[in-house]
Amino acid sequence: MDPGLKAEWQGKKNVFVSHPADPNTGCVLSKTVAVPAGKKTTLRLVVGHSPQGDFDLIVRADGRQLLRTPVSKATAKNTWLEKDVDLTPLAGKKVKLEMVNQPTGWMCEAAYWAKIAVTSE
Repeated sequence: MDPGLKAEWQGKKNVFVSHPADPNTGCVLSKTVAVPAGKKTTLRLVVGHSPQGDFDLIVRADGRQLLRTPVSKATAKNTWLEKDVDLTPLAGKKVKLEMVNQPTGWMCEAAYWAKIAVTSE
């Protein structure tokens, strides 16, 4: 599936491609972020799938699952799934965010990450 950074893929620029390690172990992208108090904070994801495959997108904060959803032809418009995850309940804390490319059947399970952004307003 050729993981790594792609200059362009399916109309998006600077796309990072990940792939699970094996049929049971997802690829985890993680970062510790400070969620500010008194603001609405959102994790914005734009993630795509291989035309021949799918995977589950899992988002965790400090190990607690906030989202689990399939990324597939059925759920992603023109290859891309856009998801917002509300981080506001974690206000005032530093949390380890994990975005997981979880395999579901071991068939073309690459994830194409076009956007991962935390915003507060």
